[in-house]
Amino acid sequence: MKKRTFFAAACLGAACAAAVFSIVFFRPKAVRIACVGDSITWGAYLKNRSRECYPARLQQLLGNSYLVKNFGVNSATVQSSGDKPYREQPAFERSAAFSPNVVFLMLGTNDTKKGNWKDIDSFCRDYEKLIDFYLALPSSPRLYILTPPPLFSLEKDGAIRFAMHREYLNLEIALLKDIAEERNIPLIDIHEALLGQEQFFTLDGVHPDCGGAQLIAETVCREFRAFEQNFTDQPG
Repeated sequence: MKKRTFFAAACLGAACAAAVFSIVFFRPKAVRIACVGDSITWGAYLKNRSRECYPARLQQLLGNSYLVKNFGVNSATVQSSGDKPYREQPAFERSAAFSPNVVFLMLGTNDTKKGNWKDIDSFCRDYEKLIDFYLALPSSPRLYILTPPPLFSLEKDGAIRFAMHREYLNLEIALLKDIAEERNIPLIDIHEALLGQEQFFTLDGVHPDCGGAQLIAETVCREFRAFEQNFTDQPG
């Protein structure tokens, strides 16, 4: 009787060990998502930035099957001639070392500053260099272009804070849509989603509050799931 009990216990222990081994070593790995951007991605001025920024909200929406990391850098620019090029920031190297499966690229707001703007050709060249860099990573990520949010004026004279210019932003958005179409890159139009939503930009007209960050996350989540479903449904 004791031998039977011992044998049964041993079998049960082996089964449990096998189950744990299977869970640890054969469970699907979380899809790694790198959110590349400026202070809007980083979550500037948010009271609880680590929980209220759009990447954190996106993580909540997508769930544990995804690992979302915030690689936003305050004041970062696309253009290498800008006062803080993203490619020269430590977050740029960290975003690559993360080996992302997906990259959400939302940059361009700081390029509209009077002191940063050179011309649309310069912006185009440097933006495409960023695209090419991420697409060439060993992890072969799928890259998504996110248009920057709109700029709102809180001043009586109609000026936008930080010497940013709406006309340059409009040029960027038109260009990003062209790049997305020409290179068959998914585009998520954050600008369109937040157009007319001044109530989320009462901080300074440029940075969204927690409600605006939530809306960005919801837009990205919805469009991302739709795009990914489309890729899955394609033959081959």
